[in-house]
Amino acid sequence: MKHSQKYRRYGIYEKTGNPFIKGLQRLLIACLFISGSLSIVVFQICLQVLLPWSKIRFQNGINQSKKAFIVLLCMILNMVAPSSLNVTFETSRPLKNSSNAKPCFRFKDRAIIIANHQMYADWIYLWWLSFVSNLGGNVYIILKKALQYIPLLGFGMRNFKFIFLSRNWQKDEEALTNSLVSMDLNARCKGPLTNYKSCYSKTNESIAAYNLIMFPEGTNLSLKTREKSEAFCQRAHLDHVRLRHLLLPHSKGLKFAVEKLAPSLDAIYDVTIGYSPALRTEYVGTKFTLKNILNGCLSGEGRFLY
Repeated sequence: MKHSQKYRRYGIYEKTGNPFIKGLQRLLIACLFISGSLSIVVFQICLQVLLPWSKIRFQNGINQSKKAFIVLLCMILNMVAPSSLNVTFETSRPLKNSSNAKPCFRFKDRAIIIANHQMYADWIYLWWLSFVSNLGGNVYIILKKALQYIPLLGFGMRNFKFIFLSRNWQKDEEALTNSLVSMDLNARCKGPLTNYKSCYSKTNESIAAYNLIMFPEGTNLSLKTREKSEAFCQRAHLDHVRLRHLLLPHSKGLKFAVEKLAPSLDAIYDVTIGYSPALRTEYVGTKFTLKNILNGCLSGEGRFLY
């Protein structure tokens, strides 16, 4: 049975054609983002100084900083490009409440979330879905290795224990294995976060939960990446594969993650993301660039189906 849940958009300020007002708005957004990110990094440094002896309390603090960062991002997006989100999902369990109650989606505590990759901001919305599932502090994302060197943000993401890969399996296998095994052991109360007093408490379970966000396509859909994907299909003798709105997914990384997390894994969510308005002939990543998003061009509706 399919159900739909809609989140309305709310504009913080009205759009204006005055270039001076626009400049002030952009300056405000930049100051808000930099000051918010800096506050989170300072908080993480304080955790490292004050709580090196308590891994559980330290991790709880890091999880809180993750929640703060996604709230900061969503607040800024709501200011520059307010949008409504329509989430469609299936449920096989009958409702325990009254017949008038509407079902609400919620990711399970230990899950892998895979999705199509249309633009660079996709991960923000997936993180938000985890946040409304009360798992905003338990998100792990696989990113390009170069992103860890971004000033300020790179330091914060390393503290988040995001997984950075160089797209070279010989180099990435060890780093990916270490991250996934640690996540699995902690989730099963056998890792660094194990504590005999709180190992099986609800508090520790929330700390050790994980929502691993992955994009099997590897990069966002565009004319250039689509041509590369089609060329690879020809070399791999996959001429029968016809993908209109997707790139050919890479199964190796996903299979590896599932195998490493299998002892604790509760669910795998396959999310399909769509943006409106967007024509069938357009590439969302080209239409909604970072510059366009900051200019408010993303205002519209996002659709999530899983």
